[in-house]
Amino acid sequence: MDDCLQLEANGGTYKAQTGEVMNITCFSEFDFFDLELNYAFDLRTCGNHCLDYNRNPQSTRACVGVTFDFGKPGAGGVNQSQCWLKYEMEGSGSNRTVPVHSMKLQKQFIPNLVTCLRFSSS
Repeated sequence: MDDCLQLEANGGTYKAQTGEVMNITCFSEFDFFDLELNYAFDLRTCGNHCLDYNRNPQSTRACVGVTFDFGKPGAGGVNQSQCWLKYEMEGSGSNRTVPVHSMKLQKQFIPNLVTCLRFSSS
């Protein structure tokens, strides 16, 4: 379901049940800087994938937002579209005429994830 315009009309933000807030930009795509590809039924679910990624103790980079490519199905199954998790989203993205939408996590909700490297002394 393409729920972007409805979310944008209701203040332009999405507040997850866990309290994090994401800013919505409909018909805007952020190229590159992908953490991983997921699949989602709608923009809200796509945003929740980002939040779940940040809660994973094995994550070494923070997900700062998503680009949801509505109508571009994939391996996720029937009625699911591509959901790209992003580790960087500078600026306002590229304008699109097709239903590609983005959400950015507000700065106060971006976790500080640190990559720890183990070095061998041998």
